[in-house]
Amino acid sequence: MSIKSIAVYCAASTRLETSYTELADRTGKEIAKKKKRLAYGGGDTGLMKAVSHSCNEAGGEVLGIITEHLKDIERINHTADEVRIVQDMQARKMQMFLESDAFLILPGGFGTLEEVSEVLTWKQIGLHTKPIVFLNHKNFWDPLFSVIEKMIEEKMTPVKTPQLYEIITSPTDMWDAFKKANQKPFKMHEK
Repeated sequence: MSIKSIAVYCAASTRLETSYTELADRTGKEIAKKKKRLAYGGGDTGLMKAVSHSCNEAGGEVLGIITEHLKDIERINHTADEVRIVQDMQARKMQMFLESDAFLILPGGFGTLEEVSEVLTWKQIGLHTKPIVFLNHKNFWDPLFSVIEKMIEEKMTPVKTPQLYEIITSPTDMWDAFKKANQKPFKMHEK
C-alpha cells in the first residue's frame, strides 16, 4: 500500500510540557520532508497546532477536519491548505479515516484515545488494513499497552492484538513502522 496521506491523532491541550510540542513539531516536519499530506483534527491549539504549523512551514500539505462545535473551542487553523467543517465527531473521524492511508498516534487525551480505539477496532474486525503507529514519547502509551496485555491475559481480545499496531519513539521511525505494519495482516479469529 502506498502512503500518501497520514492521519495524526494528538492532544489539543495547551498545558503540555515543551518536549511534547517539540515532538509534534518534528513530526510535522518529517511528514513534509517525505512529501506526504497531513490529515488532522483542524484545530489551532496544542499538539494539533504544532504538528500542522510545522508541516505547513516545511512545505507540506495540511488537511484540517474540524467540527462545527469545536471550531470556536480548538480554533480553526487558517494556515492549513484545506479546512473542512463537519457536523459532528463521527463525521470528523470518518473523513480523517477516508482521507488517510496510515495513522500516527501522538500523546493525547480522551479524543485521541477514542480516535485510536476506533481505528484499532475497525482493523481488528477487518474493515481496513491501514498501518497504525504509536509515537510513544516518554512511554506515554505504556499504560494502554498494559491494558491490552490484561485484555489478552483475560481472553477479552486475541493474543495477536499487538499485531494491529507498531510502536516507535521518534518521528523518523514512522516510515519503517508503516512498512512493517503493512507486512503484518491481522486475522481476528485465532486457531
